[in-house]
Amino acid sequence: METIRTFVLSVCITAISTSVLTMLLPPERSGMRQMMRFAVTAFFLSSLLLSLFSVRELPKLSLPDESADMAKTDLQEETDRQLLTLTEQNLAETLSAALTREGITAENISVEAHITESGGIEINKVVLSLPTAEWERGRAVITGTLGSGVEIIQEE
Repeated sequence: METIRTFVLSVCITAISTSVLTMLLPPERSGMRQMMRFAVTAFFLSSLLLSLFSVRELPKLSLPDESADMAKTDLQEETDRQLLTLTEQNLAETLSAALTREGITAENISVEAHITESGGIEINKVVLSLPTAEWERGRAVITGTLGSGVEIIQEE
């Protein structure tokens, strides 16, 4: 509190002395007036800056590093989990629509995916619940939709 009071007092004294110096300036038409106004302005600004920098007791604000890192990690994990859940649901819906277009009715489709270190999403496997007679056609539709690198498992 004392620091703020000292700063305000120095600003007031500087403002009063600047006002007095401004009243003592030569007449308007004098070239000397512009030079003196510059000197008075420089005095005012330097006094303000000097009093501002002389305040040594200003509190230093800082965030605890550990709690910020933990909050970021928790938030990232939750974001990744939600992203994976939505991706798996959307892929299951897309695959179900692709099978329906081909006249194949799946009882259940589940997709398992993960996020790679580079931030990409890879599909681990697709679990299908299809009648045995439609298994090969369903597998071909899924492979055509996702590519050949995905493991497709028949749910029993």
